[in-house]
Amino acid sequence: MVRKRRILDLPRMEENGTGGEWIEARVFEEILVLDCYEKHAYIGRYYLEPNGRHGFWSEKDQKWRTCRLSSAFQNDWYNNFSIHSSKETDQIVQEFCGNGNCRWKHPARQEISWKESEYNDGEREKKMKRKRDRIDQLMEKVPVLPEAFDRWLKETVFEDREYWFKVGEGKWKCTACGKLHTPNIAYKHGQETVCRRTGKRVQVQNRKREIRKQEMIVVFQNMDDPMRAVARHFKAVRIWSERECSIEAYENVRYILGKIRLPEAMQDQFLNERSGKRGEQIPIVTWYYGQLHEADELEQEWWDSNPRNKRCQLEYCYPEGVREALKGTVYEDLHLETFADLGWKVHYNKIMINHGCCGFLEYLAKSGLRNLTKEVTDNMSVWLPGVYDGNIIRENGRNATEVLGIDMQRFFRLKRRDGGYRCLKWLRWEQQNGKKVTEECLDWMEKSRVDPEDVAFILDRMSPVKVMNYVSGQMKEYGISAGKILENWKDYLSMAKKEKMDTGDSIVYRTKHLLNRHDELLEVINSRNEDQRAEQLRKQYPEVEGVLRSVKEKYEYSGSEFLIMVPDSIRDILKEGRALHHCVAASERYLERISNQETYILFLRRKSRPLHSWYTLEVELGGTVRQKRSEYNRQPDLEEVKRFLTEWQKALKERLKEEDLQMAKQSRNLRMMELKELRERDQRFADTLENDLMEVG
Repeated sequence: MVRKRRILDLPRMEENGTGGEWIEARVFEEILVLDCYEKHAYIGRYYLEPNGRHGFWSEKDQKWRTCRLSSAFQNDWYNNFSIHSSKETDQIVQEFCGNGNCRWKHPARQEISWKESEYNDGEREKKMKRKRDRIDQLMEKVPVLPEAFDRWLKETVFEDREYWFKVGEGKWKCTACGKLHTPNIAYKHGQETVCRRTGKRVQVQNRKREIRKQEMIVVFQNMDDPMRAVARHFKAVRIWSERECSIEAYENVRYILGKIRLPEAMQDQFLNERSGKRGEQIPIVTWYYGQLHEADELEQEWWDSNPRNKRCQLEYCYPEGVREALKGTVYEDLHLETFADLGWKVHYNKIMINHGCCGFLEYLAKSGLRNLTKEVTDNMSVWLPGVYDGNIIRENGRNATEVLGIDMQRFFRLKRRDGGYRCLKWLRWEQQNGKKVTEECLDWMEKSRVDPEDVAFILDRMSPVKVMNYVSGQMKEYGISAGKILENWKDYLSMAKKEKMDTGDSIVYRTKHLLNRHDELLEVINSRNEDQRAEQLRKQYPEVEGVLRSVKEKYEYSGSEFLIMVPDSIRDILKEGRALHHCVAASERYLERISNQETYILFLRRKSRPLHSWYTLEVELGGTVRQKRSEYNRQPDLEEVKRFLTEWQKALKERLKEEDLQMAKQSRNLRMMELKELRERDQRFADTLENDLMEVG
């Protein structure tokens, strides 16, 4: 050990530098000692042992710190390039580090940095090795899986199903008996039959060569340590193929559970025998994660970090030894063996995280509410223990009906249906509102994923059965989901209320063609908004509509399939932009250009649908097309459109007068200047606009 007091008693070496960060070195009792200066002020003393161990006495803090030399200087904690030293100091450090006779000489700061890094790397490796050995020793105390585990997986977890795989014309390999079958019947893919040798039902597979299914499993076991148990989480995979059938169990996560509820005398006796330290704290739980992707219990490598992001999910629990493993832990009162014995698939990890508020789950288990238990555990939070849908489940209830908040009649309905969250919500709504929810309605609500809160906006006017019938009819008419229908229905009634319509009248709230009425009402509201905006823009740009009327006869054109129209008003332009979802309605620069007679906005339509918005054109006065954009700035049927525009440009050229051509030159010059300025800001956008140009030939 370094003698720190004797190092501090050494006389201080004076600085021989010119300022900045400076060090002076000496060797004392085979220890390198440096006096450190910063801007001519003494900041402390640094030492370095032959093995690389180092430390620093801070003159400011008056205490020792374990840090590198570069960290001793306030402004140079991230590097040591500005730490200077004399040639004598460099030579002392080089000889101390064993590089005195080296051909290439390095400054003291670099020699010290290498020595520090070598020592720190070695210490880090020792620390990691001690930790690795400690984890390995702990994992050695985990017993192997029970002998009956594989049989339990096959018989309980994975469905008892076998297959015939086609191996040739009229030949199938049976996974039940392992033999070839050559029946005289041509079986179809997916058809079921019976293996004559075993009597088991099999499914014919003519297209697949392998069937793979996986489930998550948790196994609770006592360890070879009376103060600890383990929860082992596996991914079990069963494979059926024409070659073999196998089951693999890949271990992903291990939770080491501390038994802290044992009698204190037993704990003290065990801890004294093991470590000689009375009162040692046993952690409630520690997590370890498998570092390999798919490895069994003997191949897996364990660490306390989770680089592969392995997580616990809904899983089955191996029933053997659950009660014994959890005895003495904080999870003993959860009675997880109840779920294991029932063979239920629940989220055991979330139950354990929320162990302080999960006592009610025992009532659900004993009541046989499998789906509800599954949904409750799956919806629990792993970050905020106890956070779940507390408005539905009352954890302080003394029996199942109090926990669920329903009477016995509805409890038996829930139990008979093995209903989940949604079914429970509807039964509670039925009890609170005194309105009947039929079994057919419950079936539909669960199938369509509709909760009471989803239809709360209409339940004051319609019963759940009427809602079911109405939404079902709208689903058939429009071919969309119940959720989409309800979303549009709610939106429609909200707009109708704002429009002062009587939403209590069945003609309004139960309209026949919901989506059509929704779109019509939306169009009325948008039109009103457009009228207001159009009036504002008309005052701002009073010349626009006069310009459009003056060029209408000259620029409109009709071909064999398409036609070009000049808008009559500013409102027509706003409506076009809203219909096609592009910027012609949002930006005022197009109206400014029309007002200045730089460009015009024209509409390109199909002759078969002249009122349906399709393409919007921005054209110069000579017929050059600056932009041609359809819905969301797309360009459908572009080649056909280009051919028609070329045809229109030829017809327009014959109509133009000399004054139009002069104005076209000005428009072209303005466009070139704009593109030049735009290219300086956004080269890519400028190229896009330039590529969209169609100049008159």
